[in-house]
Amino acid sequence: MRQNATERSRRVNVRTPEVMERVQAEVESHYRSPLVEQIRAKGGTLTLGNTTLRLAKDFGFCYGVERAIDLAYAARKVFDDRKVYLLGEIIHNQEVNRQLTEMGVISIPLGQQEDTIATLTREDVVIVPAFGAETRLMKYR
Repeated sequence: MRQNATERSRRVNVRTPEVMERVQAEVESHYRSPLVEQIRAKGGTLTLGNTTLRLAKDFGFCYGVERAIDLAYAARKVFDDRKVYLLGEIIHNQEVNRQLTEMGVISIPLGQQEDTIATLTREDVVIVPAFGAETRLMKYR
């Protein structure tokens, strides 16, 4: 749906302290592991019998990916009464994208994005993935 400059939807900051506090527990329950924390506490190595597990020094999501996940979770919380769409995948991680789908975030696959965007209403919310979107899609208002 194209709109001129005076019809543009307002942008909303979903990262308010109140929202992020609600989001943090949910994100941690999905992506934090007691086993990983145990290995980290032991300097990145855990030996069980004759098997040694070594955790990569930089294991986990980078800041940008963590932020993208937080924003997607926050958008779902802030706009709990609206349809929330995601252009493709928030990141290239099947588990993260599955969790978002279970939360009711509707992923718009490549090849269907332009047609789907054209049907959105002013009440619909669209999340742009961490790695961006094509310029032609971002011109839709």
